[in-house]
Amino acid sequence: MNPIQVLLVEDSLADAGVIRHIFSRLGKTQWKVAHAETLQDAIEIYQESAALSKPQKFDVVLLDLRLPDSVGLETIQQFRAAVPNVPIVVLSGTNDENLAMQAVAEGAQDYLVKDHLSDVEKS
Repeated sequence: MNPIQVLLVEDSLADAGVIRHIFSRLGKTQWKVAHAETLQDAIEIYQESAALSKPQKFDVVLLDLRLPDSVGLETIQQFRAAVPNVPIVVLSGTNDENLAMQAVAEGAQDYLVKDHLSDVEKS
């Protein structure tokens, strides 16, 4: 079975470390996580992997909404414009139901609050 390819777009190294740790606890052979700190880097990494036409193509993108080069819903819009067909799960430090609904309306599949990620690790 091929591992699920995850592109983590997160500028906080601490948050990225927590997320990587969660994936490693879920099974190293089941997940392969690549990391980008900016939206532009994420778009380039995704497009390069897709161009290779190898199993490296990403299955899902975990996308922070507050990056050095993009903030808020524009982050989803810009990523979706560059990469139209990949599932996006938004990572946010904001527990805001309206923002979550807007993110889904913009094309995200789900909206996760970073503070709740530690609950996943405990289970």
